Amino acid sequence: MKPPNHLSPTIPGVTSGWRNLSLNPANAIPLFQSPRHILGNEALADRGTDLFVHVTPSGMIYFYLYHWSLYSNETNICQITSADAARDFILEHMGQSDHFKITDPERIRILEYFPGIFDSGN
Repeated sequence: MKPPNHLSPTIPGVTSGWRNLSLNPANAIPLFQSPRHILGNEALADRGTDLFVHVTPSGMIYFYLYHWSLYSNETNICQITSADAARDFILEHMGQSDHFKITDPERIRILEYFPGIFDSGN
């Protein structure tokens, strides 16, 4: 299903509707997820930042960063971000090592929201 053709306003200046959002990464559309530390693989992270899309029932699209940690004494945080900042986040991760590489399913979802982002010159 194609996402609605309107994006949330840029930050700052987001309409007050964002204050009533209930963000939950389990129910959101993941655009990029940092790899989690897996027992026996020390190369992967114990902390990271993921990029998600939240679409409201009215069709408004919000991008947010989910800062997570596997440590019980650290808090996970959702942070609303602008479409431009979300795009920059994706572009920063395009050249990362294989451990932080954008996967094919992520690439497909990213192109739904940022057509042409992987074309040369971006």
